[in-house]
Amino acid sequence: VSRVPLGSARRRLSMMMGSLRCAVWQVVRRPVVRPLATSARLDGLSRGIFGTLENRPLRTGNKILRQRPKGEFLADYYFDNQLTADQVGRKVMKGWLNDHEEWRQFKLQSLRRRGKGPPKKGMGKRATKKKKGGR
Repeated sequence: VSRVPLGSARRRLSMMMGSLRCAVWQVVRRPVVRPLATSARLDGLSRGIFGTLENRPLRTGNKILRQRPKGEFLADYYFDNQLTADQVGRKVMKGWLNDHEEWRQFKLQSLRRRGKGPPKKGMGKRATKKKKGGR
């Protein structure tokens, strides 16, 4: 094999081959990225755009979190100094009882008539022990 001095054409060819080798090496070295299926890719894009979650059979509470907050509207609707019916009744009538208190008083009266009600203050089991000279 005779050595021929490198001419300009041969030099260009060798430079081209070197750059071609570099390009092929970069393509081979790069990891292969397989594209997702089109429907899955579209679903992922739509979730990113619209801010939805993947359809999973779990309760996430996202339905409530997506709703507009109601706090300020409710705070404006109800007054801060609004009185309840019990507070108004107590101011207007002396001895006002709401339904629950009335039921409680009725139950206590019926228990006391049968002797089953709570003892008066200072008449309980512990107080009687101290009076009799217990420890």
